[in-house]
Amino acid sequence: MLAFILLVACNRNGNEGITFSIDIDAIGQQYSQELLQSASRMLRRRVIAIAAQQDIQMQETDVQVEEDGTNLTVQISDEDMRQQLATEMRDPFTMQFMEEVPLDMAEVIVAETQGFKSIPLTEEDIAWLHIAHQDENGAQVLITFTENGAAQKRELFAERIEQNIGIFVRGMPVYKMLVESDDAEEDTLTINIPHAELAEVFVDDVNVGLRTTFSVVE
Repeated sequence: MLAFILLVACNRNGNEGITFSIDIDAIGQQYSQELLQSASRMLRRRVIAIAAQQDIQMQETDVQVEEDGTNLTVQISDEDMRQQLATEMRDPFTMQFMEEVPLDMAEVIVAETQGFKSIPLTEEDIAWLHIAHQDENGAQVLITFTENGAAQKRELFAERIEQNIGIFVRGMPVYKMLVESDDAEEDTLTINIPHAELAEVFVDDVNVGLRTTFSVVE
């Protein structure tokens, strides 16, 4: 594991802060600089979201990356926000592929009309995500699987041609696709996201969730 120390400072003029260590796993080491940039963007979005939830007005959300690439600093002044950020950064990451099924067979029901059941393809089978193409119509995100994950994906998709597969991140539905024969033959999976900004958020959150682990340094 490759460990970086991220210093999250909560006051520009004081010493209050919260320090995280972030472990980047073996697969993620080759993408360490990309992961730091993704983590920086993700932290900024998390702080903005937490402030909105707590009805806190923020003039700025500044995330600084040190020159050696080992530290990230987020400026926050509110203790409740710091605690919530710490909790969220330590939450376990899950990504689940599920097949659409009749409601009476479903493990998860979305919008009261769509039922889904787990298939054995999860975050453990995914290696990396990146944006393969983007334009004014949105973005294509390429999901690369591990060697075992690719074999599993081909087999599971081949059994479900002309059926819908849903992708759930942290238990929330984020994408639904109709499996076609071409999808079953590929080692990778391309999904289309209608907005490039949403695609970047999705890629950042999944890659950071997959390849890093945050823990608070006391």
